[in-house]
Amino acid sequence: MDNQKVIEYKWLHHLSLNQTAAKFSIPNTGTISTWEKLYHSYGFSGLLAKKRGRPSMKKSKLNLNTKLTNLKKNFLMLKNWNKKFIN
Repeated sequence: MDNQKVIEYKWLHHLSLNQTAAKFSIPNTGTISTWEKLYHSYGFSGLLAKKRGRPSMKKSKLNLNTKLTNLKKNFLMLKNWNKKFIN
């Protein structure tokens, strides 16, 4: 179901929230009301689906390889530094 089409149908046929909800089998009239508020605030772009939820924690291989290289460099640097004090 396309929320834009639901709102346009409601306006075109001068229907109430209850009538529109019944026509499109939407269980809660508040859903249509929210869509109308979004439209009035942001236009039809406000009705577009947005990503929800927590972003993924995926890291690129390049980033991991860079970190590994840096760790190796730090390890070698500390190893050489430590040799100075032991000898």
